[in-house]
Amino acid sequence: FEFLWAMGLVNAIAFMTMAFVTVMYYFSVPGDGKKAPIGATFTGLWWTLRYHLGTVAMGSFIIAVIQLIRIIASYIQSKVEQSQNDAAKWIGRCIQCYLACLERIVTWINKNAYIICCIESSSFCSSAATAVGLLLSNLADVSAANFIADAIFIFCKICITGLNVAIMYGLFQTGLVSETKVLFLPLILGGFISWTLAS
Repeated sequence: FEFLWAMGLVNAIAFMTMAFVTVMYYFSVPGDGKKAPIGATFTGLWWTLRYHLGTVAMGSFIIAVIQLIRIIASYIQSKVEQSQNDAAKWIGRCIQCYLACLERIVTWINKNAYIICCIESSSFCSSAATAVGLLLSNLADVSAANFIADAIFIFCKICITGLNVAIMYGLFQTGLVSETKVLFLPLILGGFISWTLAS
């Protein structure tokens, strides 16, 4: 459990530090000549550790508890999978699905609570309540922005993968890479690796 909490705490500190840097940049001097403040990362890390360590500890604790419950449920499910009871197997899979969804939702709420905490310098619970209320009141806008961001992300992954496969094909055609009898296998493998690394 301590490992899950420690890893979650490190991730939360890093996320909140970057959120502070973003807030410092966004609320800096208006106009086109914006620059990130000097030492913004160290300032954001200091503010996170000095003023909001409890906030990130609380958020990472909640995630760690859910992850621990998922690990215990996964262990129980592995024991149930060995039995011949189909209903118990189905219930175990449903519980795993529910816990995975719960973890994703709580992680999403935590990240938005950290952002609100950076802006308003409020506690974790009030920041989480504000974040959920804000996101639910603007659900259509949030959904549209997430859809557009996902579409752009997938387009960029396709471009990166295609460019890497084209470069590999060019290297094979020019003879800079050793000859191969079956050209499509290395290209498919390279495309798969590029797609995975672009994620």
